[in-house]
Amino acid sequence: MECTLCHNKTKLFFQFKNRTYLKCLNCHSVMLDQKDYISAEKEKQRYESHNNDVMDERYQKYASPIVKAVMKDYEKNNLGLDFGSGTGPVIT
Repeated sequence: MECTLCHNKTKLFFQFKNRTYLKCLNCHSVMLDQKDYISAEKEKQRYESHNNDVMDERYQKYASPIVKAVMKDYEKNNLGLDFGSGTGPVIT
């Protein structure tokens, strides 16, 4: 499988719970092998089942470890990809 970000070659990175993860040899992105993707319908159902309200203190607590790690290791001028964290800006 080629990298879904930069389209270069990938190699086996990790296998967990019957899923295979690959790592790009160029950009080092880690991705799920396409053979393990769920259907578009199941993906949409799962996404729509989340209620990630940025004002919900439980959701803020859930997201706080990543927020603390980012704040500790990065500065305001750094760039990053916030992928798969919902529609609200709780991380920001």
